[in-house]
Amino acid sequence: MSRTFSKAVVIATALAFSAASRRAPAAATAKPGAGKKQASASDVPPPSKSVRLFGGARIPALVFTKKGTLLAFCSAGDNSRGHCQVRRSTDGGKTWGKSILVSPDSRKERVQFASISVVADRNTGKIWCFYNRGTDRWNAKKPPIRFSYSEDDGRTWAKPVRPCDCERFPKDLPSLRSVQGRGIQLENGRLLAPVHTIPRGKKSGPAYLYSDDAGKTWKLSQTVKGRTSVEFCAVQLADGTVYMNGRRPDGSSRGPVRWTALSKDGGVTWSPARNEPQLPGAPCHAGLIRLTGAEQDDRSRVLFSLPANGTPQKRRDLKVWLSYDECRTWKAEDSRVLAEGDVAYSDLVVLPDKSVGCLYESNRPWHSIWFTRFRLEWLTDGKDKVAPRKK
Repeated sequence: MSRTFSKAVVIATALAFSAASRRAPAAATAKPGAGKKQASASDVPPPSKSVRLFGGARIPALVFTKKGTLLAFCSAGDNSRGHCQVRRSTDGGKTWGKSILVSPDSRKERVQFASISVVADRNTGKIWCFYNRGTDRWNAKKPPIRFSYSEDDGRTWAKPVRPCDCERFPKDLPSLRSVQGRGIQLENGRLLAPVHTIPRGKKSGPAYLYSDDAGKTWKLSQTVKGRTSVEFCAVQLADGTVYMNGRRPDGSSRGPVRWTALSKDGGVTWSPARNEPQLPGAPCHAGLIRLTGAEQDDRSRVLFSLPANGTPQKRRDLKVWLSYDECRTWKAEDSRVLAEGDVAYSDLVVLPDKSVGCLYESNRPWHSIWFTRFRLEWLTDGKDKVAPRKK
């Protein structure tokens, strides 16, 4: 081989390698929704490409309505001014409508909407929305919570009011200081909306507003003893028990970052909180949802989402865990990173085809909220798939 020909081959090879390097994205700049682990089976669908739904916003909440509409909510977040907003999707998250203000007057008032709690009633179709209004939720003379509802799948919303000024709520309702995340509906129809309270003469703590008459009236549950966390989520277990999972109140990244409590009476009273060491990660608000139940499907599956690494100031790598035994155990081998890099709060919802929607925060760009979908096959690398219950 001549020197001239050899030199030409070397140059051509170098140019080809350089072009390939430019085309391949670096791991450090992976886009939201790109999992670290690659599926080995060619028939396992990857998560959908993440879609940015909100900018300059925080506190995601995601619900699926009786009529089949997916609603993505957000608020302004900590120490910032903004609005409580919702976007609608009628095709499972493939396309989204424009942002709708839950409180249209907020555009004029320019006040802070710091957090949000949403509950969708699968029986009546109503969507209930509670949110923090005001910048000083802890020292305000009047409770800063407002609530509204929609009867047309999130298109329009009733005029927001304060619970303490509304006949739907008890007159002696203690001070409500914060709301956070998606509520749930139990099998018997009871609605549960997460709130943080400061009862008269007692310590503050996580609790639930609950309604047994489709939201006509609401009562307040007992607070969880031993915890002051304002960020928690819940799911109903197969035996009817309500399982609560919350962020440790001190925000520390040392030791367990999660705690759990149980309710045997539908969320009215709660067991003392206990630490949960099986879910390591950054102190953060998390997502929790039932994917399948043994009564309707082949087996029980519950999903949990949380940033796997970092501190309260810098959380990273949104991971999804899978429990097969009603939240008793969460194993590392049954988990997978859904979104790499700078992430924070998240919420989960199950769609009719058993795919899972995830709404999560990312600082790429700053304070953005993204949506993606994934399937059980991706989460388990093709080892598990939802199947009908054998008769």
